Amino acid sequence: MKTKNKNTREGILESARRLFAQFGPKKTTIDEIAQEAGVGKGTIYYYFNDKEDIFLKVVQEEAEQLAGRLKSVASGPENPEQKLTAVFMEKLRSFSDFVNLRWLYDFIDSGRWSGLKQETMALAQKEQTLVEGILKEGQSLGIFAIEDVSKIAQNLLRVVSALSKTLPQGMSPGELKQSLEDMIEFILNGLRSRQELKPQSGE
Repeated sequence: MKTKNKNTREGILESARRLFAQFGPKKTTIDEIAQEAGVGKGTIYYYFNDKEDIFLKVVQEEAEQLAGRLKSVASGPENPEQKLTAVFMEKLRSFSDFVNLRWLYDFIDSGRWSGLKQETMALAQKEQTLVEGILKEGQSLGIFAIEDVSKIAQNLLRVVSALSKTLPQGMSPGELKQSLEDMIEFILNGLRSRQELKPQSGE
């Protein structure tokens, strides 16, 4: 009886990851994945139900890596503003590393890819929980003047995701960093309490 091999499964996923990132999940075929992985088409179906199943596994892995990165950068700075900046910067940078997560957002409303909505919601919830925690910390310290933490967190993440699609192509690393910092500073200005913005006496 044939037994499943972890290396074969991982090889298929890695091959699919490259093809999905380059051509997109809709244009990539099972035959192309099999050829890229150096296995027969039957082997693909031995490990996975269909192409959607493969794509979901790929984005699940990328989502876990992204969640780990965001949690890691959020644990660094002590100031809530710095934590938010670190999280948003990392999320924006991640779109170049986790290309398939961008496809995930693009196809969320596609009826053909029914499993994507659930995966997108799971990823969004992890990010929102992280941002809510930072906002509550800033709120308790009197840094952020906000009432509905959950709604603000959701809207901030939507804005950051939208920003990733509007940044000009071909920017140098320095220009990209400055552009992102300017955008994030604009967001933070809307969160700061009036007391926090008020000049100190003698300035």
